[in-house]
Amino acid sequence: MPLSAQRIANATATIAGAIFACKSLEEQDMGGISITLTVCATNAHTVITTHSAQTIEESSSKAKNPLYLWILDMIEIYVDGSAINNENPNKPTLGGVGVVVINSFLSQQPDDYHLTVENHVLSPDGLELGKTTNNTTELAAIHVALKVIDYYRAEGEDVPAVKIYGDSQYAGNLVFGNWKPKENKELVAKVKQLASEVPNVTWEYVKAHADNQYNNYADYLARSGAYKTPQEQVLSFNEWLSSEQI
Repeated sequence: MPLSAQRIANATATIAGAIFACKSLEEQDMGGISITLTVCATNAHTVITTHSAQTIEESSSKAKNPLYLWILDMIEIYVDGSAINNENPNKPTLGGVGVVVINSFLSQQPDDYHLTVENHVLSPDGLELGKTTNNTTELAAIHVALKVIDYYRAEGEDVPAVKIYGDSQYAGNLVFGNWKPKENKELVAKVKQLASEVPNVTWEYVKAHADNQYNNYADYLARSGAYKTPQEQVLSFNEWLSSEQI
């Protein structure tokens, strides 16, 4: 887990329609004194109480509160695919994928990934899309998210449960639901196979181009991949957020 601490209690409850979660943990300070902290969080608010009853309150933005996710032993991933000039017969389609990983409340910003589709192949992932469209890049984005989870776990990261958010009901329902593909069958089969090999992963639809900052950042990353924006020019989440507020 993000903190090197012994978790000694874990409780969740629903209060007034909002999830409220608490976790107590015990840490040793530099003097060897045991300090117990109780950490409580809703979706957008955090209260940390020490043994001396000192309280720190932190308010988050419209985006999910990462500490809330840590208490619930969960990470969240936002995915998006982009196909600029989608199947326009007069212009080449530019494809990209964006993935945003919220995995630690200690991190200053989420992990982010952007990849480019070249000749209908996701680079450097190597996934063959068959053709570059909005639908195939959305499927590819889920594939990348699953690969990231696999990588974290292989590196020894504690990833108990994962929720993937995407704005493509087509891709999400084909991979995690009961929809049957009428096209892109090979690509769907590859992504579904990988999903079956990565445990404790669920998917949820999120509305595109709304007020979810992580989803909008995933869209920015996907377009950055499609346009082959150099790495040094791609904004971090905090930089992008600041630019959107100007």
